[in-house]
Parts: sequence; C-alpha cells; structure tokens
Amino acid sequence: MRSRVVGLALPLALSVPLAAGLAGCGGDEPEEPSATVSSTVSPSASTTPDDRDSPGESSPPTPSVAPATGQLVELQSLSFHLTEGEWIGSRVGISVAVSQELDDLVDLFNVSAGDIATTTTDFEEVKEVAANGNKQTDPFLEIADDRVIGGVDVWVFTGKDGDHTVYEIGGVHGGHTFTLTFDWPTAWAEGEQRVEEMLASIEWSQG
Repeated sequence: MRSRVVGLALPLALSVPLAAGLAGCGGDEPEEPSATVSSTVSPSASTTPDDRDSPGESSPPTPSVAPATGQLVELQSLSFHLTEGEWIGSRVGISVAVSQELDDLVDLFNVSAGDIATTTTDFEEVKEVAANGNKQTDPFLEIADDRVIGGVDVWVFTGKDGDHTVYEIGGVHGGHTFTLTFDWPTAWAEGEQRVEEMLASIEWSQG
C-alpha cells in the first residue's frame, strides 16, 4: 500500500488511530494554532463567504451531495468532516494527513489538509504560486476549472499519479492560504463521490 502526503502537509511525525486523540498529539508547537482532528461530530453551522467579489457565472456550481458526517478536521480557515470509517493519521503543526485502508484494493485513500497565514488576498496570485510549486513537485497535476464551495472560490488541480487519482483544491480565506488534497486508487469507483461528500461538509471560519 502507499501513502502520499501533498499540498501544505509537513513530514509526518507520528501515526495513530484518530479516535485515540490525534488532536492532542505533539508537544512543542509553533505559536500559530495547529490544525486538529476531532472524533466529535458537531452540528452544521451556517457558512460565511469570503469577502472577495462573487465569482462569475462561468464558475461551476458545487455538486449537490450529502455532506460527510465522520470525524472533524479543523484548520484555521475552515473545517470539514471525513467520511465514515476508521482513519489513521497524524498532525504536524499546521497540517493534517490521514489515510483509510481499502481492503478490497489493498490500497489507501489519503487526505491531507493545511493552511498558513498570508497577507495577500489576491486569489489569482496565490493560485499561480501554487501552480508553479506543483510544476516542481507534482508535474502531473493540471489546472482545472475553479469551483465555488460555500461561497468561497477555490482552485482545482487534478491528475493521475501512476495508478492513483489526485484532486487538490486551494484558495484564500480568513487571512490564510489553504489546501486540501485527496489521493485514491483510480480503480476505486467510490473515490470521487467520497471526495465530494467531504467538500460538501466544509464550513468556513468566521474570521
């Protein structure tokens, strides 16, 4: 099996069952509040869109799917729920990386998420920086159409890495640049649906 950490995720320092208290791991941490994963599912709250201009009519609408209701991942700019099932993962500073075993395929479904404080609010500028970074580290990723999730514009990079599909979104919200990356075996028919369920569960910070 393989595990792939992408986007803003930092090198993994540990690997433990999420239910064992992943959010509390890590001793000396930077002053920037850390990303956390919680096994407590909180009720959905209303979302607050970014203060940037509303996206144009050309932006694809967010698909209508039932939001994931599994364990909660919290960053500074957003939170979202994982899909149901057992996840193994770790937290390092501002980043979270988790994986779920797919027994039928003897493979992994990987999710990584992170954000970092930024002084820019220019979506296109940050997107260009991310795209240039991917050219160096993940040249197989291609720029797809931007999306709107809960009133916030996000960029999309996607592509095939061997026998895996990689789908990455990112953007700027609440003074942070954020990235969520999903990596699953292309042969897994449920992969895209699971990703959409997690994206549908995103709630944006009020800051």
